[in-house]
Amino acid sequence: MGASGDEVPLKSFSHKAIQQLVVILAATAILFLSVARLGVPSQFSGYIGSRPKPQAHKPICTQIPAIFPRGNAAAEIDDLLAQVSFLNRSIEWLGGAVRIPCVVLMLSV
Repeated sequence: MGASGDEVPLKSFSHKAIQQLVVILAATAILFLSVARLGVPSQFSGYIGSRPKPQAHKPICTQIPAIFPRGNAAAEIDDLLAQVSFLNRSIEWLGGAVRIPCVVLMLSV
């Protein structure tokens, strides 16, 4: 265990590997600190998870004034729905919308 030549030294990182590791860790720390302090550059904002900075609200479409029916519109609609001609026309339209083919079989008894 002393100074004999048959001892195997413990494997360790070389000084060059340790220096490279320190440089990589330092660069990573600088990157994270600068992103935390300055925010993510716009060209990387889609790739790095960051919160967008608040912007002033700018409406895309302007709001138009509300549209209200005329005063007697409900009464006019009720009169239209009560007409027999409207009922007959509605039955014709709906009857033409759905056509189910049927087959009639005659069975002889």
